[in-house]
Amino acid sequence: MILRTLEPECQLRPFVDSIWVFESDHGILPESGGMIVPNGKVRIILPYKNSLFGNKPGGNRVRPENLIYLVGPKDEPVTIGSPPGRTALLIIQLTYKGGYRFTDGALSELTNRLVSFGELYGQQGCELQEELTGAENVYAKISLIQQFLTRKLLRTRKEHMIVDYVTETIMQNEGLVEMKKMEKKTGYSKRYLELLFQHYIGLSPKTLACITRFQKFYHLCINNNSRGSYKNSLHSFYYDQSHFIKEFKTYTGYAPEKYMEINNEFGRILSRRKTN
Repeated sequence: MILRTLEPECQLRPFVDSIWVFESDHGILPESGGMIVPNGKVRIILPYKNSLFGNKPGGNRVRPENLIYLVGPKDEPVTIGSPPGRTALLIIQLTYKGGYRFTDGALSELTNRLVSFGELYGQQGCELQEELTGAENVYAKISLIQQFLTRKLLRTRKEHMIVDYVTETIMQNEGLVEMKKMEKKTGYSKRYLELLFQHYIGLSPKTLACITRFQKFYHLCINNNSRGSYKNSLHSFYYDQSHFIKEFKTYTGYAPEKYMEINNEFGRILSRRKTN
């Protein structure tokens, strides 16, 4: 199981967080784990060898090989898998400002959803899909997607400075942000900020702050072999340990120590990569 990281083109770096190429000779199987925890960011995925399926109410829905999708912002974990066999997956993670620059309408309509480029972008998405199917290798596919995103930048809505400011403040403070202070600094009410965030981010400011805070401790859990290595910092971010455990379970389905016992190789590899 290999995950390679590639740099986006210069003009896309403020809007594209990471480009990952995942490869496995055996697929993403239950025993290797395929849980992806939420970080609130929009992703583009292209399974170019083997199909994918994800856990959703009503059963697993298969995503065919060589179809490109946009995954909306998530506030819940998702588990993906594949049939046994050689599997390759391209993942492009957008920054928060990239999420709304490359989509039309409210991002809240895409929260916790996965939609095909054909459904999202119409004829333009279908044309890109045809080009990707004929591309020789993954690098050619990445180039085509970056060309598509660059064209979108040239004719899409401008950045929203208030949303960007609040988002960056949340990230810089690792989720420890008092919304009352944000209201004073921006001059906008809590309700108006929430409306802006639902439209441009797909999550409320409070939810994004909770996910950002969770991500800090999630990384401590997966990057340290000793259990409880995260506990020294808990008091600075949570009222008490029970509050932390409840939030951790919301975003993973497990208590921290239980999560460390399960095999989630794919999810851990993905989360160790750049997410800020």
